[in-house]
Amino acid sequence: MFRQTLIAILAACLLLAGCSEDNNTVKIGTKNFGESNILSHMIAILAQDQGLKVDGPVEYATTPAILEALKRGDIDAYPDYNGTGLVMLGQNAMSDGDKATARVKELYEPLGLTWLSRFGFANNYGLALRADRAKELGVSTMSELIAKSGSLTLGIEDDFQTRPLDGLTPMLARYGMSFGSVNVTKLDDRAQMYDKLIDGAVDVIEVYTTDGQIADYGLKVLADDLQFFPVYQAAALARADTLAKHPAFGKAINALAGKIDAGTMQSLNGKVDIEGRSAASVARSALLELGLVKGGAVTVEDPLQVSSSASIAASDLSTTALRAIRRAFTGREVQVSTEGSP
Repeated sequence: MFRQTLIAILAACLLLAGCSEDNNTVKIGTKNFGESNILSHMIAILAQDQGLKVDGPVEYATTPAILEALKRGDIDAYPDYNGTGLVMLGQNAMSDGDKATARVKELYEPLGLTWLSRFGFANNYGLALRADRAKELGVSTMSELIAKSGSLTLGIEDDFQTRPLDGLTPMLARYGMSFGSVNVTKLDDRAQMYDKLIDGAVDVIEVYTTDGQIADYGLKVLADDLQFFPVYQAAALARADTLAKHPAFGKAINALAGKIDAGTMQSLNGKVDIEGRSAASVARSALLELGLVKGGAVTVEDPLQVSSSASIAASDLSTTALRAIRRAFTGREVQVSTEGSP
């Protein structure tokens, strides 16, 4: 009898210890692409720096899946975009970021969810071409593409194909354009769209405007002169009860408020999506550079320097060579220097 009682007491103590530990743990979620992973790891590192225990980031395949996980309490926070927040509740996304943020805060509050301060950048949709192709076609805006679109192939991801308010069908209707053909890539393989563009398999692709490949490959993003694409400003979405329970958690997330501009995010994305570095190491290095954490920086190799003549550097050969070099030296930064005599 004494033994059974002792076992019961020990079990109760272990249960209480587990609950106590769990009560001091926050769970971070992420969507399954580089930018979301980087931001989620930033949140996790800052939360740990505030003395909180962190689970995750846990990856979810779709926005509906991660939002439902947040509602259920499976996770406590994840990075998202105000435009996506509106669309998820059947609202029209907006081109005014301040109004979009005020609206999502109002709509999500009754759900027990809180939008925190914006990180400082927007990741919008756009259409992009190789710079030489854009010059050849004489286009710099989406409207200028209308007359050319019938003979062109558009590359998109399957998610963009089905988005009801800001996807392919409403975009075509808004601009009155019709492409000769549409090449669809799975969302998980969206990086392949850039390969198809560089290789000439498609003429135009749908992009996220903070994609690292845009600057790296010198692509031309067409101006959305009819302002079809809404704004997608990044911020964290969190459970209100978690923020009330752990004030340090909100403090950790809001440390990122206004700290990340579009250029910085594009560069960070490139380190993950192009150079093949881990999101965790990129996140910690970025936080160190921003002065938000001390120590713990990830040591990386010196950049691999590639010398090129000016004529080759300005051609498609340079981009093709860069892709091949990066695949051979995964995780290594590659820099191209233009020399008169390489």
